[in-house]
Amino acid sequence: MEHINKVFEEEEEEEEEEEEEDSIIRHSSNKAKRDLRTASSLLYHRLGDSNKGINGLQDALKLNPQNSFAMLNLGIIYSDLENHN
Repeated sequence: MEHINKVFEEEEEEEEEEEEEDSIIRHSSNKAKRDLRTASSLLYHRLGDSNKGINGLQDALKLNPQNSFAMLNLGIIYSDLENHN
């Protein structure tokens, strides 16, 4: 039972972190949103959550389809994933 409680606590902490990050991004300018989302997305990938990284970069590209940093980081993630499979 203690293990189950720990899992729920970890999930709650992750949700709180995501809400905090979303709040920061929502209150930023469009350029800052792009930069924060782009940088954090690559970090998520580096920390092992590639899907979250990809989703963040796709969101950044929705805000600005010409975001070269998002395109570059998306290419890095896809390349890393291809090399690991």
